[in-house]
Amino acid sequence: MRLNPVKVVLVLLVALPALAQTASAPKPIDLLKQKLVQISSGVSADWGIYVKSLDTGEEIAINADKVMDTMSTIKIPLMVDVYRQVDAGKI
Repeated sequence: MRLNPVKVVLVLLVALPALAQTASAPKPIDLLKQKLVQISSGVSADWGIYVKSLDTGEEIAINADKVMDTMSTIKIPLMVDVYRQVDAGKI
């Protein structure tokens, strides 16, 4: 059986746009969320993650409204003080 090249081209022209729509690449924010979920599920801890793109306004919220202790946030003012002491030549 010999294929008609014109018919093959017509079928491809009709089918390719439909395939392109279903096989579109995920958005970067969706890839980031997927990776964050993967990382957080691999650690036995309670996570609360919130990310907002300042360029697009897109957001990721994973347990972002969950009430948790703020143990990790103490590191921020401590590091600010360390950097100030480094700038002052004390460290």
